[in-house]
Amino acid sequence: NFLLCKVLVFICVCSCAKNSVEAATNTTSNDRPHGFLIGTGIYDITGPAAQINFMGYAKSQQTGHGIHQRLRARTFIMAERPAAVPESKYTSHEEEHKIEAIQRRDKPMEGETKQENRERSLLRWRWKQLESGDVEDSPTSEVSLADPSKAVCFVSIDTGMGSDLLNIRVLKRLEELLPLQGSSGKALCHLENLSISGTHTHSAPAGFLQYTTFQITSAGFSEETMEAFAEGIAQSIKRAYDNLQPGSIKTASGH
Repeated sequence: NFLLCKVLVFICVCSCAKNSVEAATNTTSNDRPHGFLIGTGIYDITGPAAQINFMGYAKSQQTGHGIHQRLRARTFIMAERPAAVPESKYTSHEEEHKIEAIQRRDKPMEGETKQENRERSLLRWRWKQLESGDVEDSPTSEVSLADPSKAVCFVSIDTGMGSDLLNIRVLKRLEELLPLQGSSGKALCHLENLSISGTHTHSAPAGFLQYTTFQITSAGFSEETMEAFAEGIAQSIKRAYDNLQPGSIKTASGH
């Protein structure tokens, strides 16, 4: 029954996503083939690894004895692109030369257009910025002009589930990590569009739920677990935000 429920939920999510993509695609102008800003980010959320109860089986005897595999948060951000902003507005002449140098070194992929090749080179250049820590968000960039009401922020975490308190902690941290989007007064990821979903593993720390029932077997609340989860999730969202690039979303059907 549990497996059947998961299959049904997956079908419903895919159906909703397909309808949302089709609706968003219909509003995208024909001269902008890549009508979305898409970013991904990943960060460690392992937390305490020993003498901590695991969430899922409600057995006080099931405790950690070390690390087998590290736990991570994986963020996916999809936002509708704002009105066209000339790329020269947020890339200097020096940066243009660096991007062109990367383009000359990169061989175009099979079937890749010149615009797609440029966007791939731009992505590599920005990754080099991230690795060097030399990243500045220009107030005239497409990312800073994206509308928070036309964006989705989905985070998959290697935990049993999420919690209301975890959402609150993450959103509080994002107030420090993400800038406000134009005059909207909101960050790109906010209360109305942020989804934090657990993979339902039973091999991750407990103690991060605010309800008494769940704290019985975990021997209370664990601030160490909560801090690791909240900070890791927030940092994965920040990485996805910094990695936002023009992209497209396509659906396929077949037998």
